[in-house]
Amino acid sequence: MDNCRKSSQPPWPGGLGLIGHIVKAPAGTFRANWRDASGRQKAKTFPTRRQAASFLAETEAAIARGGYVDPHAGRLLFGRYAERWRGSRNDELTTRARDASLTPNDN
Repeated sequence: MDNCRKSSQPPWPGGLGLIGHIVKAPAGTFRANWRDASGRQKAKTFPTRRQAASFLAETEAAIARGGYVDPHAGRLLFGRYAERWRGSRNDELTTRARDASLTPNDN
């Protein structure tokens, strides 16, 4: 019998079964693998198994608490976010002009 934890529930919340594991990469680093709250697999590489295990424990706890934030969530540039935000609002022309003057024009 293998030594993996088994669960009849899915490996992501609300099931909280086996969420992550660590794999040694060919380069000698350690890759922490986990599933985010939506069930998508994520990975991050660390120089030591201890760092990978620590990160994985923190990530699993954040997912269980509902406070998990995807590390890639901040990849959207502010200018693009501001553009999208301005486009979703229904403001007066003067307000729209003011907001446009306060946000960057380049993406």
